[in-house]
Amino acid sequence: MVKLEALFKMRFKKSVLTVGVMVVVSLGLAGCQSGANQVKQKDIHIVQDAQSSHARIWYMVYAEDGGQSVAKDSAITAVWVTKANKVTVYNTDGYLTMTDLDKKSDKQIIDMAKKDDKKNYSDDVARGKQESEELTKQLKEEYKESKAEVASDKKDLKSLSKSDYSYSDTKKDLKEKQSDVKYYPALIKQFKKISQKTVAYQQPKAGKLSAEIKTDSSGNSTTAEQFHYKKFEYTGAAQNTATQSEKMSGEENSNSAIKAVCKPASNLRGSYHSVVFSDTQTRGYAFPILNEKYTGYSESADPENSNDTAYWLITKTQAKEPNANFDTSKTKNVTEVSDLD
Repeated sequence: MVKLEALFKMRFKKSVLTVGVMVVVSLGLAGCQSGANQVKQKDIHIVQDAQSSHARIWYMVYAEDGGQSVAKDSAITAVWVTKANKVTVYNTDGYLTMTDLDKKSDKQIIDMAKKDDKKNYSDDVARGKQESEELTKQLKEEYKESKAEVASDKKDLKSLSKSDYSYSDTKKDLKEKQSDVKYYPALIKQFKKISQKTVAYQQPKAGKLSAEIKTDSSGNSTTAEQFHYKKFEYTGAAQNTATQSEKMSGEENSNSAIKAVCKPASNLRGSYHSVVFSDTQTRGYAFPILNEKYTGYSESADPENSNDTAYWLITKTQAKEPNANFDTSKTKNVTEVSDLD
């Protein structure tokens, strides 16, 4: 199945949003608070605050200038609403900017986040179907080529004697190509189904918010914190198959195995993600954007990596000198570990 595996890996190697995949972003700290009913207290710990019966709204924002700042046009990739030990994550990437939050109530912001989440889902479904159609076309071309190669190798094998030095290699190549040919029809059929499937949207659900922390040598100061949460997103079977392409090798090559890999049809799923904040720097100030003030956690992009993207996790605040703090192991749903993923 060498050819099939290579095809999947090439086609979907840029895909990062897949079931069971943990997305880790290394961030720095900047001070933090907000949400529904803007935070007024000076100090805040996210997981501890999330246990409140009052909702808080946080914004995951693409940072400007290599992670040094957030501006009015900065894109908001996700909106978090924390309450009662849980967090609901809305995917707003590409639709919501910091300007859209100006002078908006919590209800208005959440309503916008819900609408944008649905738009993003529709976009992902359309993209998934298009990729399935493109992959189906590629598979058909590969299938045609593979059948031609099998026919050619059969002809070559017949012209050779078993004592010929190339007989063994030719026979081995033929066997591998015949294996590829055998499984193309099942894959083509599955991806054709995906491209024709109607997928119903489901609104994101609240899931548990927990964290793991790392402390310094004294064990008294938290130096990094990793949040774990469930983010509901569209994951097509095409992408899911790509992540499991290694299963299509050796003894697992069979129509039933291929169908099992492809079986999860396109839908909305809860995928576990995490975000890591490191660095103990706390900025004791609130920065203005238009008519609102914000504070929160930040990160800086790696200057050596042009593809690195920096994020800030921020919230509206009314505190004059807000401080973002890491949680401690004394907080419910927070566990100390020796190292973070």
